[in-house]
Amino acid sequence: MNVRPAPERKRLHRESLLQIPLVRAAFGHPTLRPRARAVDLRWRYQRLVERRLSGFQPLSSSVYYGRHSRVADWLRRPEGSARPFNDGDHLVSEALFCAHDFVHAWALAVVRPTLPELLPTRARDLETLAFVHLATEAAATVGLDYWYLCTREPSEICDIGALHFPLTTRFHERYLAEYRRFCPTLTVQTPEFFSDFTTFYCTGRWEGFSEKDLTRSPRLSQWMTQETTYGERQREYIRTWIAFMAGIAAHDRDPGRPVRCDAPWQRAMIRTLGEALWQLVHSGEGALRRPGDALVRWPRLARPFDPRFVNVRAMSPEAVLASARNIHEPMLRGYVCEQLLCSHEFDGFDRRLIPALKVALAAHDLPALVALLRGVPRVPTADDEPELVFLLA
Repeated sequence: MNVRPAPERKRLHRESLLQIPLVRAAFGHPTLRPRARAVDLRWRYQRLVERRLSGFQPLSSSVYYGRHSRVADWLRRPEGSARPFNDGDHLVSEALFCAHDFVHAWALAVVRPTLPELLPTRARDLETLAFVHLATEAAATVGLDYWYLCTREPSEICDIGALHFPLTTRFHERYLAEYRRFCPTLTVQTPEFFSDFTTFYCTGRWEGFSEKDLTRSPRLSQWMTQETTYGERQREYIRTWIAFMAGIAAHDRDPGRPVRCDAPWQRAMIRTLGEALWQLVHSGEGALRRPGDALVRWPRLARPFDPRFVNVRAMSPEAVLASARNIHEPMLRGYVCEQLLCSHEFDGFDRRLIPALKVALAAHDLPALVALLRGVPRVPTADDEPELVFLLA
């Protein structure tokens, strides 16, 4: 789907999501603009799948949304009110994740000139890739959430009754006095905060807070516990993705362990990225930065079928069934089932079969699911539909 350049602010409806600067940048950028992927998220709106399957590609400039989704509906007239498209808060969640992924890709473009091409065959380069991902993930979280969404009330951002403000954190500036009871020097609205936050993502340690502090403040505990869990999950996820892409057997006993971030070049990169991010959020400076050459060239090899990373829309249902024959872990079979279902058109499915569909999904019964979907059209693909896509969240 071709997205029109975002209209100038004066032409926007006051309830348009394009009032949010980073959303406007994400959908108006000439080269980092979100692209429709061949998934139908209407299955999710009907609560038949749990996962957000638009996907992402770490260490790349990809930003995706579903071909059939609230974002796709909204993009037909993004300058108008977003309220008619936000039932269940699905539009706001999807659009903000597009903005989050946009900042992620933008941050990679910022740091790319400072890094050599990395070789996914050397252990030190694999850990460097993990660090770069965590730094750019921190940029997406700090830029969109901490420096914008967390500084305003929902009605000031886009007055449509949305609940997903902020997007990925429980922090808010309105509670700063409570946080400062335990860390009096905490200051979020400065470029230096980005350094502290990136270090936290990499190490799991936040200087200034103790475990005892969390027992004395439910508000602080809610914020810090979520971020600690999210940071560890990000370290685990990115190492799993890198191992898959590099063709390395996943035998890491502790993929969530800390990632080194204290080398002089790493501290310099964090400072550079934090300063550029501050300018992006507060003045829009650098918003049109274009991605450079690929940071890493993954080896061409036959990778195993892993439904967390392999796009089943690039396969026939029969091939999916054959590839998943030896997958028995419920979590992985769930990914196969949900991916396969969302690669088909919701409108082409006989609603009378939904009870049988729920039974097949609950049992992770792939043969039954393939049988139920026989004759249902698949979502059309674009020329750039990826074969590999990151679906962990």
